[in-house]
Amino acid sequence: MKSLLSFALSTTLILCNTVVSSAASPKKCTPAPAPETAPDPLPLFDLVEYYYEPPSRQSPSELLSTQVSESQIRNKLALNSLALGGEDFDGLDYVFTEDAVANLSAPIGVVKGRDNIKQAIRQVLTAGEGVDGHDLISSPLIEVDPQNPCLAKSLTYFTTTFFGVSGPWQGLGQASSLSGQFRDTWVQDEAGEWRISIRILVYIGFPIGNLLPRN
Repeated sequence: MKSLLSFALSTTLILCNTVVSSAASPKKCTPAPAPETAPDPLPLFDLVEYYYEPPSRQSPSELLSTQVSESQIRNKLALNSLALGGEDFDGLDYVFTEDAVANLSAPIGVVKGRDNIKQAIRQVLTAGEGVDGHDLISSPLIEVDPQNPCLAKSLTYFTTTFFGVSGPWQGLGQASSLSGQFRDTWVQDEAGEWRISIRILVYIGFPIGNLLPRN
């Protein structure tokens, strides 16, 4: 009787360990190749279908991994805004991969390499003397690839507002803003860090405001 009970207990433990191990094993992460170029942006009316990901059955460990990845990507998007607002362009090292490609739209166009992306953004944001900028992001839509959990895509709306604070704009209360979308492809490295490998910037509408130099 004792031996039968011991056999039953050992069998139960083996089965339980098998189930736990199976539930705890995440899908294999396949490293993404370096991007060759940034694709042309999809039309706005195609975005819902492109970004919608039907619910998938995930083990508890897979679900937790997805949620952690989404949280880090969301924080990296906020870090992107902090870097731009504070003109800390080296802070973008935490946001983009070294070999990232960005289609920054006209007049900049496609830029390859993180250092070149930083320089292009720097030239735009520091072109106006006496002007400060504030970047606001909203409605981030983040999708981690269920088949390859080290790949993800996101779409984020942004509004960047420029304020005249000194020089020819001092005391005039002038400001201008522009709006658009960041459409990003993300990759996760071996250390678990998510960074953007492809960024497509799409402007929506035209800049508005009265930020004009005083005559």
